[in-house]
Amino acid sequence: MKQNYIHKMIEFGLLAKAGKVLDLGCGKGADSILLAQKGYEVTAVDIKKQSFEDPKIAFIQSAIESFDIKKNTYAAIIARNVLPFVNDKNKVERILKVMTEGLTEEGCMFLTVFGVKDDWFGKEHMSFFAEAEIDLIVSKLPIKVFEKNAMEGFGLTMSKDIKYWNVFSYICTKKVIR
Repeated sequence: MKQNYIHKMIEFGLLAKAGKVLDLGCGKGADSILLAQKGYEVTAVDIKKQSFEDPKIAFIQSAIESFDIKKNTYAAIIARNVLPFVNDKNKVERILKVMTEGLTEEGCMFLTVFGVKDDWFGKEHMSFFAEAEIDLIVSKLPIKVFEKNAMEGFGLTMSKDIKYWNVFSYICTKKVIR
């Protein structure tokens, strides 16, 4: 998957020109590497051990539920295809709240969740949301949705299997409360 959302965040001035970025559930690190190449100081978090050669990427091995996101620290937070692997919708909601608190003033975030039409729906240890359900959760956060996308269709998994995807993605900016 191309990181078009990162390019959009930069192109539309949502992402500060420099600063700290948190990549939750970084996987092999495609987002982390791209952001480091663009000059950001990246903290990459994943439950599986990863190694990066770029000194601008600090890797921390942790489940996202237990990673301590410091308040007002990150110019951007990325949570691409990781929240569905948190097995409790209430935990996902709490993580989203903490992610929002972790953003600096005017910071932005990108997140995805899986919908109920996804082939993996009902899989143990995962969470799935109806579109209205995740929209309501996001609407309660002190963020402004810049762009929301709903994607459905067949595609490849990381293990190259074909499955039906139902994914909701959001590019958001932290609202300044004055």
